[in-house]
Amino acid sequence: MVVESQIEQKIICTKTHRDNQFPCQKDMQGLGDTQNQIVLNQGPTRTDRKNAAMSHLVTSSLLTNTFWNPTESSQAMSLRTADKPVIVVDVGGVLVGFDLKPLLATLSKKRGEELTAPSLASLDKFFLPVQTGKISLDDLVPAINASLGVSIAPDEWRDLLCSIFTGEVPGMKEMLRELKNDFFLVALTNTIETHWAFLLKTYEILKLFDGYIVSCEEGVAKPDPAIYQRVVDRYCDGRLPYFHTDDTPEYVEAARRMGWRSEVFRSPLQFKNEVLRSPPAK
Repeated sequence: MVVESQIEQKIICTKTHRDNQFPCQKDMQGLGDTQNQIVLNQGPTRTDRKNAAMSHLVTSSLLTNTFWNPTESSQAMSLRTADKPVIVVDVGGVLVGFDLKPLLATLSKKRGEELTAPSLASLDKFFLPVQTGKISLDDLVPAINASLGVSIAPDEWRDLLCSIFTGEVPGMKEMLRELKNDFFLVALTNTIETHWAFLLKTYEILKLFDGYIVSCEEGVAKPDPAIYQRVVDRYCDGRLPYFHTDDTPEYVEAARRMGWRSEVFRSPLQFKNEVLRSPPAK
C-alpha cells in the first residue's frame, strides 16, 4: 500500500526490512513481522523548511509575548542574543516528565496481552522519520496497527501518545526563572509534531524560552551534528552556547564533540549548579 504525503513521499510496507520495526521487546515481536521500508521520493524543499521555520517563529513570539517581524531573518534574530550567553536545554525528561506505562497499558488491553516497554533509544530510532518530518504520524499509523494487531485511528493515536506526559519537572520552572535575566534560553528537542503542539499548548514552562530548535521542524535530529549547529548559527551568533543539558548521555556526548560544555541532566539543582560552575562568558 502506498500513502502519498504532502511532500510527495511514499511508505511501502513490506515484511523484509527490519531496521524500522516498532522497537518493543519479546511481547511486541508482532511489530517486527510487519516491517516498514520508508522510501523518500523527495525530501522537504527549501521552501518547506522556510515555511515551517517562519510558522515556528510566529508561535514563539505569541507564547513569549514578544513582537516578531516576519521579514526578519534568523541571523538577524540571533544578533539580538549576542549580549547574553545561551543555555540550551532538552525538553522531555528535563522540562516535562514522561512515563510510557499508561500507553503500554492501553495497548495491552486493546491487544489482549501484556506489552513490555521498549528502550527509549529504539523508540527514537523507530520514530526518526516522523521526528524529522520526513513522514507524518498518520503515514505510520497503518504499519503500527498492523504490527501490533490493533485497530486505532490516527486521532486516538495522537491522544494515546500525548498521554505519556506527566507534568512539568518539579523545580525546573523556578530554576529557569532565576537564570532567565542573565541567560538566553533555547530548547533543543527531538519530537514529533503531535507532541510538540501538545507541549506548547499545555506547559507554561516552555513560555520561558527565547528560542526553540525542534527536530520535526528542522528535518534533522539529535545526535546529528547538524541540529547542534543550527543552535550555534541561529541563536549564538556563530559562537558556542554557554551550557547545555540533556537527559540522554548520547546526546550530551554529541554536544561535547561540537565543543559544547554539556552535562547529563539529573535534577534542577544539579542543573543550576552546573550552570553556575561554568566559566564566565567572554
